Amino acid sequence: MKIVLNKCFGGFALSHVAYLYLCELKGIDVHAYLVDNKDDTFHFKKIDKSYKNSNALERVWYLKKELPKMELSVQVNWDFLEHIDLDLDGANRADPDLIKTVEIFGEAANPFYSKLTIVEIPDGNDFIIHENGGFESVVYGQNLGKA
Repeated sequence: MKIVLNKCFGGFALSHVAYLYLCELKGIDVHAYLVDNKDDTFHFKKIDKSYKNSNALERVWYLKKELPKMELSVQVNWDFLEHIDLDLDGANRADPDLIKTVEIFGEAANPFYSKLTIVEIPDGNDFIIHENGGFESVVYGQNLGKA
């Protein structure tokens, strides 16, 4: 069985282009926005798969619906925003669509602070991912229970 781990300090994440591709594989319509906030106002810039992150501090929000306007104050009721959460933790690290995405994109699947690696463990095993500062390792076996 294949699973995806992060093998550097920083944390598990996908690059922008890999995240969009994974959403496409899962049939999820996604609207991506670069987000910046100044003076109690959030500014949104719609981006597509050609967007390249220029630094690790940029924030990209993946939403289910297009935004009605490109500026929103902190006083606005934000309940209309529906973020896309692919839940890439735990057992979902063996998700075939995630594996395919990392295999296809290779190094391009990594944002600034991740080094995604596919590892293989014997089929039929349970696994637990251990994380230290973002660097991950896996323990596998039968009937592992909770760590």
